[in-house]
Amino acid sequence: MLIFLDIDGTLTDMRGVIPDSTAEALAEAKANGHRLIIGSGRSMCEIYPHMRESGLFAGYVAGAGAYVELDGRVLRDRPMPADMAGRAMCWLKEGGADFICECNDYMYEYRSSIDNLIEGAVKRLGEGERARIEANYARIVRPVCEGNWDFSREDAAQFARTHGVNKILYYHNRSSAEEMEHQIPGCLVLPSSFLKGMNGIGEISEKGVSKADGVRLISDTLGVPVSQTMAFGDGANDREMLMAAGTGVAMGNAVPELKELADYVTDDYDKDGIRNAFRHFGLCEEPGKPIIEKIHRNS
Repeated sequence: MLIFLDIDGTLTDMRGVIPDSTAEALAEAKANGHRLIIGSGRSMCEIYPHMRESGLFAGYVAGAGAYVELDGRVLRDRPMPADMAGRAMCWLKEGGADFICECNDYMYEYRSSIDNLIEGAVKRLGEGERARIEANYARIVRPVCEGNWDFSREDAAQFARTHGVNKILYYHNRSSAEEMEHQIPGCLVLPSSFLKGMNGIGEISEKGVSKADGVRLISDTLGVPVSQTMAFGDGANDREMLMAAGTGVAMGNAVPELKELADYVTDDYDKDGIRNAFRHFGLCEEPGKPIIEKIHRNS
């Protein structure tokens, strides 16, 4: 079985902590021969080091499908078209919004945009988490255009060509998603899957690129039929991934629209949701119950 797993709100909390029951279920499923794949809106630089170093995951669908890796081999690296990214960066800049470009090597910030993300995270997690949050972002954040904030659209497009922008995370934006999609042809605008509740926050990516691409590409590469794939998620950007997999599982804390289309709804991520779903489908052992070899989409 190929098992695709979102990170935030599915595997971890906002601190990157994996509940003990989830860690145990992942290890058992891997030991039973199932292959675990991260399916995240995060770009590779944002995936927690402890997850990448755990040895649990055979591959990554990152940047909401822009980047796909399996067994250390890159299967796909498709950032946003440079002209689209440049147009989006300038639209946000001229409208007074802040933004962060999510790339595979680093997150690149406009002005001091990362301060907004830090303050939002501190507000939700508590002042005691500030040092850890700041250290994490110091590791992965760099300035756009090396401090040149007065860039033109061509400058922004050249930056995108050089760095490869998977997504753009924006804050304090006054434009609607519909207006941005009209002004930036070919883009898709979604609510932020990471930090909810902040004013004017969302994500811009290329329309037609999603985590579903990773599901299809990895399953095709391994010759695994769709019926032998599962996907777990909680946010709006998990929709296509759950629909592409043979069985789509929504977490108990998932947004309502994801629960409506899922084949199965488990418990919250911090209430043994992964373990309970794995046991339900026979991916990991429950005392006294055998491992189920195959599962199919629920009717």
